[in-house]
Amino acid sequence: MDSSSSPVVGPCPAQLLKPALRALHDGLTKTERPALVQALDNAGPDDFAGLIVARQHEEILAACWVQPTAGNGATVWAPCGETQHAAEVLAGAASYVDQRGIGIAQALIDVDDDATGAALAAAGFPQLAELAYLFAAAERRTSDAGASLTFHGSAGDDLPRLAALLAQTYDGSQDVPGLENARSIDDALAGYRAQGTHIPEHWYLVQCKGVDAAALLLAAHPAVENWELVYIGVAAQFRGRGLGRRIVDFAVTATHAAGAERLVLAVDAGNAPALAMYANCGFIEWDRRCVYARLRGKRASNHGHAS
Repeated sequence: MDSSSSPVVGPCPAQLLKPALRALHDGLTKTERPALVQALDNAGPDDFAGLIVARQHEEILAACWVQPTAGNGATVWAPCGETQHAAEVLAGAASYVDQRGIGIAQALIDVDDDATGAALAAAGFPQLAELAYLFAAAERRTSDAGASLTFHGSAGDDLPRLAALLAQTYDGSQDVPGLENARSIDDALAGYRAQGTHIPEHWYLVQCKGVDAAALLLAAHPAVENWELVYIGVAAQFRGRGLGRRIVDFAVTATHAAGAERLVLAVDAGNAPALAMYANCGFIEWDRRCVYARLRGKRASNHGHAS
């Protein structure tokens, strides 16, 4: 290799796919590698258009993968910030995201991985959020007295109604404020639908005394006997009434009824009211990750949370 020449940075040539994927794998931290392997197992040939490499002739020096996801999104598999040529491939990834008009491209990294966080931010992927990952054991719960709630499953059968309700729940939410107006409702719905195994009958419109007040979207992960609380949102005019806890208790009960062992979720670590509610509902934190993101048409704020 001629060390005096600059590497070529761009999409990976087809004949170099195998060594590029090896470089991608080796460039990640050990905690990220199992998730990458799973993503690669589910990837199709067209999904590697966003595999950006730095190379000299046939030698791969570094790699970064912009993996397409539902809802015009992408997951960015970023090399460790201390990896040689990480800056070049991350800059190439940012250009690829812009050229493809991707709405949200986000990377998840360890909270103490300052080097990779700095490299992502320098390449145009500023920090969007710190996420807390929580779980609660599935069990049958009895809701306490309070506002009269009714749960209507298969909410996706009436998409205009669900979309209108989601828009109300986003208004003034502390749930990833940096994502406000960064994606359409249709893209958000596509992203929610792609989480785990979609179980349409467990997408709920929640009414309070006959008025649409909240949305609850659940998904299954049968391989690990988990259900996931993909999204919960309460419309602004119904907040402060304790609806969130009752809805979460309903979700835990539904998880138990389905035979799953636990309900899992991710929440903005900066959203103190949500963290307090989940703690009161018996959820336990088991991990934290930082989200760095590039958003179409706007820059991610330094705080917030991702869904």
